Amino acid sequence: MTTASVGLQLYTVRDIFAQDPLATLARAARLGFAGVEFAGYGGLDSARLRRELDALGLAAPASHVSIVRLTNASDAELAYAAELGVGTVVAPYARFDDPDAWTRLAETLEDLAQRSALLGMQLAYHNHAHEIRERVGEVRVLDHLLERAPAIGAELDLAWIEAGGADPVDYLERYAGRVPLIHLKDYRPTEHDGDSTVELGTGVVDLDAALAAAERTGVPWIILEQDHCPGDAFASVEQNLAWYRDASHAAPG
Repeated sequence: MTTASVGLQLYTVRDIFAQDPLATLARAARLGFAGVEFAGYGGLDSARLRRELDALGLAAPASHVSIVRLTNASDAELAYAAELGVGTVVAPYARFDDPDAWTRLAETLEDLAQRSALLGMQLAYHNHAHEIRERVGEVRVLDHLLERAPAIGAELDLAWIEAGGADPVDYLERYAGRVPLIHLKDYRPTEHDGDSTVELGTGVVDLDAALAAAERTGVPWIILEQDHCPGDAFASVEQNLAWYRDASHAAPG
């Protein structure tokens, strides 16, 4: 059982959000989400979007902002996120063949984390499977980033930790206190097209063990995300939320 707040990563419903951002937010609120994690703002200014969130009773625990934008337009991106009330700015993806590039990224993230803190926000890095599989020297890329950038947090994506060959519980416990939110996600390995994200409880991740670890280590936000949905994205969202709300997974209310 976990007492964390539950949010929706809007990347899951990205096509629907692109067509009507405000209606998408309203639908998330009606489903009972406490907050949403942004992956783009639908072309809306921060004041308008903040008013909408406040009216719907939604928090903005996090926002994914590309490394390119964080590097080339950091002032604008951090200011927008702060005005929106974002708790954690998340660097969502990076991949390099040169190990030294990961070290340079860590230096960039450390600087951004310190600048974010001045605005009342945290900066975190979100992993995929390759940061688990690949190494800088003898150290996994994700661990290298977190070691070299001590001010950043980790948005641990459970499915991609599992897909990378590691144990999500181990990572939750290893970085206790540095995980402001997790991506609760399931996946199945497929023979022909790589790993595939699936609805919660239908894949190979031991989600119950991970949620228990998240509770033990005090993770405040559980974010539901599914990278690719087989049909209507909100149908998958509702199925995932129903799984999470099962009495064995989530506290009442």
